[in-house]
Amino acid sequence: MTNPERLRAFEMRLDGATWTAIAAHLHYTPEAIQKDLAACIRSAPHRIQCVYPAIRQVISQRYGTLRAFAEQTGLSINTLYYILSGRVNRPRKDAADAILLATGLTYEEAFRREED
Repeated sequence: MTNPERLRAFEMRLDGATWTAIAAHLHYTPEAIQKDLAACIRSAPHRIQCVYPAIRQVISQRYGTLRAFAEQTGLSINTLYYILSGRVNRPRKDAADAILLATGLTYEEAFRREED
């Protein structure tokens, strides 16, 4: 399913439509709709905890989840958590370079904190 179809399916379900009605509207089987939406709920991205607004925006818009961003950068989720949550003052050069490459931001843009 495409994202617009998923959104429509969620809207219809919230409005009380049955799985069969949603499936008929979107031309899928009821089982496929139910399975797809259940998978979306299980893997729904949580708000990305990040003190760097530019990085948070890129992750949200381009990658959707921290896991997808971690895969792109080659960094572990734990490493990204410590960097993005501000627990380290300055990321290691290799980690910073991986983040900059994945975001397309400059160092100054990427690592400007919300309180700056």
